[in-house]
Amino acid sequence: MRACLEAAFGDGSFAGKRVASQGVGNVGIELARYLAREGAQLRVSDINGAAAERARTECGAEVVPAEGIFDIACDVFAPCALGGAINTDTVPRLRCRVICGAANNQIADPAAAQAVQARGILYGPDVVANAGGVTRG
Repeated sequence: MRACLEAAFGDGSFAGKRVASQGVGNVGIELARYLAREGAQLRVSDINGAAAERARTECGAEVVPAEGIFDIACDVFAPCALGGAINTDTVPRLRCRVICGAANNQIADPAAAQAVQARGILYGPDVVANAGGVTRG
């Protein structure tokens, strides 16, 4: 995600960056904690209300309704829930410069990938973003 910020904004700092995280389960909450420590402004959603509340209390995140997360103006949209969240219905709603998160298979199909590219949104593939988890142990 830091490399994506550098590419999109010329600066890899999270300080003051607006990140919208779809999902704050086991992986998403760790991302939220890290981003909060780094000074990011967090908006989160999760179908599990307790998980969203945990992100609010632990990370100072603003909680938004699950379906509304796609409409949040942000620098980074972080899909950290189920795969396929980036699809031809959600891409037009995105208000971000970067997509980078921990969910597997975030982009639903080639048409959605083309729509992301056509909008000029930088995509940090999940296989790259998650690579460190393999070595973390």
